[in-house]
Amino acid sequence: GMQRAAEEGKPLFIDFTGYGCTNCRLMEENVWTKSGNLALLETEFQVVSLYCDDKTAIPDGEQMISPVTGELMATYGRQWSDFQSYYFGQQSQPLYILLDHKGRLLGDSYGYDPDPEKFKQWLLCGLSRFESRQ
Repeated sequence: GMQRAAEEGKPLFIDFTGYGCTNCRLMEENVWTKSGNLALLETEFQVVSLYCDDKTAIPDGEQMISPVTGELMATYGRQWSDFQSYYFGQQSQPLYILLDHKGRLLGDSYGYDPDPEKFKQWLLCGLSRFESRQ
């Protein structure tokens, strides 16, 4: 995702989500699709969704030890959950993060908040910070 964002000259939007996350679906259905947010996400950001409850096994030889627990991460969900916890200090979903091409935050994280206008302002603020760094 980061490589593609750099190639396209866009900031990276990380969506920490889950297949069984009710609040994630509410955000996608009632916030992402309102106030022009979906158009912003589709045109101005490289979106990467990381499913923290994905039970798909990571192939042998590609598994890593969790920097959070010291245990082997056997599923992709565990890997994304640990990534979220280790780098962003949070475990709840949804959680949205905006990064520039060097992996630097473009503002605070954004969690569940059903206000489409507030979400749009958060996106625009991150986009403005990204453009000022270019």
